[in-house]
Amino acid sequence: MGGIGCLLFVLLGIIALFYVLKWTFTLLFYASPLLFLLALVIKPQSVLNVFRWLGSVYRSNVLLGLIYTVLGVLCFPVVALALFMRAVGQGASVQQKSDVPEAEYTDFEEVQSEPLRPLTTPEPIQQEEKKDPKADNPYEQLF
Repeated sequence: MGGIGCLLFVLLGIIALFYVLKWTFTLLFYASPLLFLLALVIKPQSVLNVFRWLGSVYRSNVLLGLIYTVLGVLCFPVVALALFMRAVGQGASVQQKSDVPEAEYTDFEEVQSEPLRPLTTPEPIQQEEKKDPKADNPYEQLF
């Protein structure tokens, strides 16, 4: 029963994972237009930078630009989520930078340094003499 039970447990795990991902992507599919619009509202520069990057890919390699465009259209829910997360992250980093007060510098102060004491070598560790393991072994007397 151990092998069949493990196989059934793994199969149930894969089925459960499939349904969780299916529900997640269905929710993301319906929320993607809203996520895209929120990304445009929060930080329009981040969305425009993605389109500028895609334009530069088209200028350097048209085939790769077409591949990225097709993947972007087919995976629009994931792209919309990525754009939203990027806009939120960039907006938060700008807000954190504005919250930091001006840096106050202190005057340089020279500290008196003391010379280091010379290193001393440690005393060698006394090692015990190694005994021959064969001398105490009664088995060796048989030969």
